[in-house]
Amino acid sequence: MLRSLVGSEMCIRDRWYQRRVRGKPQTHMRVLLTSAGVLCTAILAALWSYPNQRTLHWFEFFTDGLMPVRYTNPAQDVLGDLWSDHFNRPEIFQGEVLSALAGYMKLANSTSMVEVAAGSGVAPTLWGRALRSPPHSLEASVLLTDLVPNPAKWTELQEAHPGYVSFQNSSVDATNLAAALPRDNTRGIRMISLALHHLPPEIVQGLMADVVRTNSALLVSDLAPNLGGVLWNFPLTMKYIVAGVRDHGAEVLQDWWGPLVFLFMPFMGWHDATVSVLRAYSLDQLKALLQKVPGGENYQVEVFHSPGFGRWMQLPEIFHSWFHLDDPVIQFSWITPKTRSASAVE
Repeated sequence: MLRSLVGSEMCIRDRWYQRRVRGKPQTHMRVLLTSAGVLCTAILAALWSYPNQRTLHWFEFFTDGLMPVRYTNPAQDVLGDLWSDHFNRPEIFQGEVLSALAGYMKLANSTSMVEVAAGSGVAPTLWGRALRSPPHSLEASVLLTDLVPNPAKWTELQEAHPGYVSFQNSSVDATNLAAALPRDNTRGIRMISLALHHLPPEIVQGLMADVVRTNSALLVSDLAPNLGGVLWNFPLTMKYIVAGVRDHGAEVLQDWWGPLVFLFMPFMGWHDATVSVLRAYSLDQLKALLQKVPGGENYQVEVFHSPGFGRWMQLPEIFHSWFHLDDPVIQFSWITPKTRSASAVE
């Protein structure tokens, strides 16, 4: 009888122990799965509700002046490589924008272009090259300016494209070009390539006011604010980031904390690529800012779009309609006086 009671007590204790000890991992797993489910639901809800316009005023690691120049210049080269792809691959080149630029130059009788945030300087240089080539064959000239000049890279471009590329090796305020440039260079066409999203609305409005004040035109080439960009801009730019690390890795390792940058670069790259899209201005937002500028009612805005991420990443055609891979990568906003056609037919 005693043995039976002792055995029953040990059995009860053993079952109690199993419930208390062995049950904990199961409880933790349930909590973990519940937390992951809540997080995934929140992310999906945020993506679903994304309004395709500037929604974030956050920073970027590599292109907001937070890093030394030897980090920011390679980041600019990454964007330059993206632009080189755009101009060298016919299936993604935006020929309508080129026609609009050429048509405006003929109507305005001005072939000068000023890039106000040149960075690597590749985009305006290649627009100039395209305008100088058949079928347009215009005497286009390109002046590279920036708040933080990049004279080493710009000199390379000037030597590679003699006769039509020049640069201002001093800080230039995009909201007041006349303060730093000769009067002749403040008219014609101004450009800002993959950089407008870095500027807060009041600076964008100031840039537009200077354009209107000088009766100039403005080409804004920036990331298109769409869900495809949120999902795919980082995978797209990874190709260019890898090339940038290959070419500039030794410069990064000059600092004692350089290896840490390499360690966190995937996160920093994803962060900057995604935040860039969330900071990009929609067409309606640009139009609203233009209307706040005195004389802005005398200007018109035309929009063009590049092909989508699927084509840019050279994925098989069958995938292009999946998961927003057909969303355009770049939005070209072409701002011109109403008295001149934005896309004149030659």
